[in-house]
Amino acid sequence: MNIPPTILAYGTPPDQTFFSSLIEKTGWGLALDNGRARDPIFTIYENLARADALVCFPDAHPLHLVTVMAEAEVGHPLITAERSADGSVLRSKPIVFFGDESYWQPFRDIFTLMRSQGLTRDAFDRIAHYTNNLDDAHAYIAANLPTHIPSTRLHYYVHTKREADTENRVRHDVRPPSSVTVACFGSASTKSTDHLQRAEAVARGLVRQDFNILHGGGAYGVMGELTKAGNRLKGFVKGVTVDAIGAPKIFFERATGDHIPEEVDHYIASKDMLHRIESYAGNSQAFVSLDGGVGSTQEILVIAELRLEQHPVVTFTTADDRRMLKPLWLLNESGIYGPLINYLERRGLSGLRAEIKVANSIAELELGLREFFAAHKPKPESADEAGKFRTRYGDMPHPTLPLRPGNAPR
Repeated sequence: MNIPPTILAYGTPPDQTFFSSLIEKTGWGLALDNGRARDPIFTIYENLARADALVCFPDAHPLHLVTVMAEAEVGHPLITAERSADGSVLRSKPIVFFGDESYWQPFRDIFTLMRSQGLTRDAFDRIAHYTNNLDDAHAYIAANLPTHIPSTRLHYYVHTKREADTENRVRHDVRPPSSVTVACFGSASTKSTDHLQRAEAVARGLVRQDFNILHGGGAYGVMGELTKAGNRLKGFVKGVTVDAIGAPKIFFERATGDHIPEEVDHYIASKDMLHRIESYAGNSQAFVSLDGGVGSTQEILVIAELRLEQHPVVTFTTADDRRMLKPLWLLNESGIYGPLINYLERRGLSGLRAEIKVANSIAELELGLREFFAAHKPKPESADEAGKFRTRYGDMPHPTLPLRPGNAPR
């Protein structure tokens, strides 16, 4: 029996006949996202697993838009259409961003400065096909569908059965970590020494306040400088990377061989990008985004959405047994995140925007962190206890959300 392709749609088409026309023309199936982004790990991956192609509209949740691009960029198995015999990624499932260019330009502007400074790869914006014509969208999808429609339920089942963290190793020959860890987002590549100097200065400030440093585990760019500076300053450094199955295209970020990366004191390998962000959150008490690209933007939006919904993974217990939301800061000294803030405000996403604090200087960032943790001292926990955050979800308040109308994020 032939199984027709399934199209996953994020957002609302400007013309309500879009779906009926597409189905009538092709006979393809249609899967609509229900608008919930409260759990941006399992909901998104489940949707990607059952889709053979994706169509996104300008009013889709920005978390979904960025995640589609980020997961395709790293070659996640649930968004990959074809692989060669040796397992290397050939291409992703077809992705169409449908709508007038004037609606998409503010979204694309988020990454323009990042790309010019080498913080994201030049090819990322070619992952999606932009069009405002139904026939063109249909032709592009038809030409790029997987040759054989896979059993995506099986792919999803196999992927979800893997442990969320495939490696978790802690050095025991270094000083023990303090009770505060700050997760730092930043690019693994850069064309500017300013980015590296800023990372070094942030690392110096964190170590001075006796905060541990957590980042994406990469050896280059902003990540690499955080590791080198933290180690040089005798700080405790945690690295959370992605294994080769969940993100085969970012091999340069990962450790090689059977060892913890040099100068990283606590090493975690997660099975994919979103579980990596969940591990960031579970192993830290605050978030700071330095100069970054599309991956850092995804991390910002995931954490902001989780904060908005008060997900347990973005809360911590204080020394006096209160639950506190972990703060999220963007260091915007270079103006790199101005277009992202403008985009959120332009779309009227006030709830999401309110979860993000912006520091325009390192001094402002250091003061904000110092004042927050002076008022909200975390309860100490061991590295093993911190790594068990997922098992505690059921013991913490977790809101049950009504479906939002359409795909409208708050």
